Parts: sequence; C-alpha cells; structure tokens
Amino acid sequence: MFRLTDRTWRRRLVILLVIAGCIPLAHGQTFTFSPVVLQGQPAPGTGGGFSLFSPSIHLNDSGAVIFWAKISGGNTGFGIFLFSRGEILPIALEGQIAPGTGGGRFTYFPGWILNNAGDVLFRAGISDGRGRVFLFSKGEISVLDFPDRPIPGTDVQPFFEGIGSMNDAGDIAYVASGRILVYSKGTITLIASPPSDGPYLLLSRPSLNNRGEIAFINSFDTRFPEGVVDIGISLFSNGKTFSIASPGRSYLDAKINDSGAIAFVQCIQGACSIHLYKDGVTSTIAPPLLITRFAPELNNSGVVVYIEGSFFNGDMTSGGIRIFDGTKLVGINGGEAPGTGGGKFSGFDRPVLNNFGTLAFGASVTGGTASSGIFLANSTGLQRPRRRP
Repeated sequence: MFRLTDRTWRRRLVILLVIAGCIPLAHGQTFTFSPVVLQGQPAPGTGGGFSLFSPSIHLNDSGAVIFWAKISGGNTGFGIFLFSRGEILPIALEGQIAPGTGGGRFTYFPGWILNNAGDVLFRAGISDGRGRVFLFSKGEISVLDFPDRPIPGTDVQPFFEGIGSMNDAGDIAYVASGRILVYSKGTITLIASPPSDGPYLLLSRPSLNNRGEIAFINSFDTRFPEGVVDIGISLFSNGKTFSIASPGRSYLDAKINDSGAIAFVQCIQGACSIHLYKDGVTSTIAPPLLITRFAPELNNSGVVVYIEGSFFNGDMTSGGIRIFDGTKLVGINGGEAPGTGGGKFSGFDRPVLNNFGTLAFGASVTGGTASSGIFLANSTGLQRPRRRP
C-alpha cells in the first residue's frame, strides 16, 4: 500500500482514476498512463531499491517530477530524487555531505519544490543540529542564507517557518516569524505582517506566481472567549494586499496561477467545497462534499485538479481525482497499473498538474510486481497554453 510519511495524513486514499494504456473521456479528453518510478526498482546512487514514496511530489512543464523516497538495502535510508527525460537522478541523500555547512551531512528532508527552470529548492536537517535551505541548480547544490537574515523594517528575530513556493525566476516566498517574505536575487522583501494591535494574526502558506503576486492564508485568533480561530485568504498584487475570502470559514492552501486566478478549498463542519477566484469574482467549482485536506492544483489555463472522497474511521472509503475544465471525471478505481505486471491500482494520492495537460500522482498497487509507485497521466484533451520559445 502507498503509505503517507506525514503522520497527520497517514490514511488510505482510494481515488477514482481511469486506468488503461490510453482511455478516451468526455469532451475529447484522452489520458495515457506511464510509470515514473516503482517500488522495488533500483534507486540510483544508493546501492538499494525504492521501498516507499512520499505523497508530496512536484511536476514541471517539461514533465520532470521531484519526489522523496525511502530506500531499502542500500547505503542510505532515504533521499530526494528527480525524474527527468526518462531517467532518475539522486538530488540529495541521507548521510551525503551538505555543501556549505563545513562538513555537515544531510539527516532529513522536510520539504522540496521544483520549478519550470528545473531548479530544486529543498529544506534539510544537518548533522550539526541545524536546519538549512538548499538549491539544486545546473547540477550543483548550494546553501541559501535567507532564512537567517533579518526581517526588513523590523527588530524581530527571524524564526524560519517554511518555504511556500518558488517561481520560474527562482524567487522564493516563505514564512518567518509569522510574516510573509520574498527572497529574490539576494534581496529580502517583507510582504505582509501581523498587526501591532488587535487579534493575533498568523500568516502562512504563500503561493507565488511569475508576476510576483502571492496568495496566502491568514488566521485570526480572537482569543475570546475560547480562542476561536477564523481563517481567510489574502492576495498580494501590485504592492497591495487585500482579502479574497473573508475570515469566518476554514480555508486550506490556496494556489495562484500566472493570470492571478486562485483555487482554494473552503470547509464548513467537515464538508469542503472547491472555489476559483478570478478577476475579482469567486465561483464554486465543486459544491460541499467530503474531501481530503489537500489543496487543489491550478495551471495557467485555469484547469483545476482536486481530490474528493468520503471518510470512515479516518480512511477515505470512496472518492476520485476530478478535473475542472468542462468535465469533472478523470476515471475509475481499480484498473491496471502500467509497468507492474498486471497489478491493479488500489489507492491514490494528491495529483499535481502542469500547464500542458499532464498529471502526476502516487498510487498503491495490488496483485503486481510493485506495491506502489508514482505515475504520469498525459492528456490530449485539456486546455493548454502555448509553449514558450
């Protein structure tokens, strides 16, 4: 079974998916499936084999996929890997010397991001007890110092809370000491701060596009009478910040595209709906339904991909991957998993989407030569922007 490494989300995801070599769907969509990596496959640079995959993967417009994997029978326990042009490259491995740390070694990896330039940004624990941020670019790993640098215009000590996103220019949106900041070409810019008075405000989960716009979550803790938390979504654009989803509901991660459209999840009493903000108007893509706590994916054509399903005792008992582009259904559960010798898909994880109609997703497999893997689904029917020259 495809297990989740984050204990918070360790649950079986059973998702509807069309499975076959090439299956036509409504409105002319056709998906062709292929494996990226499979459980039991040799893991390059480790002397062992892949045994477990994280549900957190990233896909770029070249079809490259970045993923974390556990290794068995090798000289390392886990690492970050890049699938590109049919090959798998180890980016950073447990025990590997971490450049720029004076001989420290990687001990764990809590996050990783891939952009369309092929750069990989990742966080790592180091054997000296510190956590650092690294950039893999053009075959080289370098350590970045921005998490330790002062927050502009404040006397607040920087407490790095995590990377939000990285755009194609290499600009990085991140959170430190409850503030949203951007690191770009050596310069740090403060985007949003909590107010000096009034309700406590926590800012988190920034999503940065190629125009420098940022969507992020803001949580207001009134502290009265029972510490009630109201959550909203804000947009930073053209030097100004404004609300696009008012506090009073529970919102999950928001994803912004290069036209400024934002896809997000709103949850009320356990029932969640999918929404799309565009040109000042918010529309509902999917009415309230029981879904996982994963944010939807949104590409530059406005195509939205998300997971829906029902839970029983903490497990998703039914559900599916849905696509909003005029048709919602991607497929059905239980079909053949390519590359596994006749194995069948039995559970799936959060899909990711690029700008040219390709999906990537993790899946568990039964009855085949591999028990899990990461797969690509290439579409000939989704809306696609023109490729850049």
